[in-house]
Amino acid sequence: MPQAPSVKLLASFGREAKSLKAHKRRLSDPLKADKGIVESVQQIFRQVLGESLGISVTSFSQDEKEEVLAALDSIPDDESREYLTPFVDLFGELCDQWPDVIDISYGGGPADFREFRVELVPGLLEALEEWANYKGREKFASRVKTVLSDYQDALAEVRQAASDDEWEE
Repeated sequence: MPQAPSVKLLASFGREAKSLKAHKRRLSDPLKADKGIVESVQQIFRQVLGESLGISVTSFSQDEKEEVLAALDSIPDDESREYLTPFVDLFGELCDQWPDVIDISYGGGPADFREFRVELVPGLLEALEEWANYKGREKFASRVKTVLSDYQDALAEVRQAASDDEWEE
């Protein structure tokens, strides 16, 4: 049986938020600077999709994306599907846009890393909170909500300190 996501997976998002607030990390810095956040994102997808869909996600490829979509379509419960759809949508984005970016040896570009931190991470945390609430894991959902709030606060501080050109690069 797949392992459910744990609070330990959230620690890297807290470290990322602290690094952003302290200006030790920029939004455009390569992800290899903190492999932990990439590994946490990967594990969250693996664990949530594994537990909920009963499949083993091993990579972020088009084949995996099709397998996840097929598994979602086979769920008879519309309510379960509703809470999994945000994960599946984000997983699809990861498969379409991110396989090279999250590959530590590739690196990606500054705009890719900014988008990962500004869009994908908060979207994933929001979806994780909703999923945890749906699953009746209130303590975990509360912790995710706190981590998301801290992360969004860090993004807001970075946004406030940056010029429009820096934020939009």
